[in-house]
Amino acid sequence: MRVDEILTPSQILTGATGFLGAHILAALVASPTVRKVYAFLRPRSDESQTPQTRLENSLRSKEFNVPLEKVIPVYADIAEEHFGLQAKLYQSLSSETTHIIHCAWAVNFAIRLSAFEPQLLGLHNLLQFTLSTPHKPHLLFCSSIGVVQSTRGPATIPSAPVPSIDSCSPMGYSQSKFVGERIVEAASKAGANASILRIGQIIPGRRRGAKLWNPSEAVPLLIRSANNKSMGALPRMDSGRDRCSWIEADTLADSILELAGIGHEAACKSLVYNLVNPYSFSWEEELLPALKGASLQFDIVGWEEWLGRLEGSTEDSKVNPSRKLLGFWRKQIKWDGELVFDTKAAREGSKAFGEARRVVDDGFLGEIVGAWRKYEDALE
Repeated sequence: MRVDEILTPSQILTGATGFLGAHILAALVASPTVRKVYAFLRPRSDESQTPQTRLENSLRSKEFNVPLEKVIPVYADIAEEHFGLQAKLYQSLSSETTHIIHCAWAVNFAIRLSAFEPQLLGLHNLLQFTLSTPHKPHLLFCSSIGVVQSTRGPATIPSAPVPSIDSCSPMGYSQSKFVGERIVEAASKAGANASILRIGQIIPGRRRGAKLWNPSEAVPLLIRSANNKSMGALPRMDSGRDRCSWIEADTLADSILELAGIGHEAACKSLVYNLVNPYSFSWEEELLPALKGASLQFDIVGWEEWLGRLEGSTEDSKVNPSRKLLGFWRKQIKWDGELVFDTKAAREGSKAFGEARRVVDDGFLGEIVGAWRKYEDALE
């Protein structure tokens, strides 16, 4: 007898108000095999909205029209015992949950590793939950390719644990993901049903949600420096950064469900999955011409010249939002060799992942540029 014939299968999703989390929630709701989704929202100290209203407003802002009949939004602090939930609700979770997709994390590149202690404690508590409940829910931890970005290239990154923190980006965010991976690895050895999803650069999806690429992310801010009002230039990348493996958020969400075994018989068989687009493109030879084809006008300059232009540009964040990451870009080390991610396990486990498309194909980049223009016009 299957598990879903014994109990009412439910999924827990953390981070549903985030960019990727919203796409995962939409995919879960669309799946006919999903009966109930508990959307964990972290409570705020000044919270005045109900969980339902907060989730609805967040989804609307991202242009999702997701029916929430299957969704139970709850304020939960996973760093607390029993996630800070009432005993009855916690007991329901214990008896119903078959999967946990842990997408929530503090996205802050300016804080140290120690500041991520609540996130790491929350991950530990979720894993403890999977070990203490009778049906051993499958936990999928959304990690980051930042855990390997100090690896000397050229190199192939296997779908396997990272052997040393020396391979990790020096940012506290990436280091916290590295520690999180180690926690998941240890828990799996202790019997937890858990997987690590090592995720790269995410872009808007073609099929679901808004086409506005998060205006405050590093790569979109860099590309927006092509705007003549600020700098009118984009850089060439060194040989280690020229290949881009960006993946659409809706494709990634569908892939995560397939790797979890939600909606079909297949389930994760690997501890680690590298979830970067298996079909990369060249920044200089494909992306920059595609951006010009989308009616952006800009100079193409070397990295150091671009940094110099950025430093000399206006500090007005409304006119030139790219400049606020000047310090971040100064810290980027030169990559002389490309890092290639082994995606065989993900391609074998997910049909959607194997059918990923590239942002430079089929005019999709024009839709993203158009969304940026609308956003910038609204700010003026």
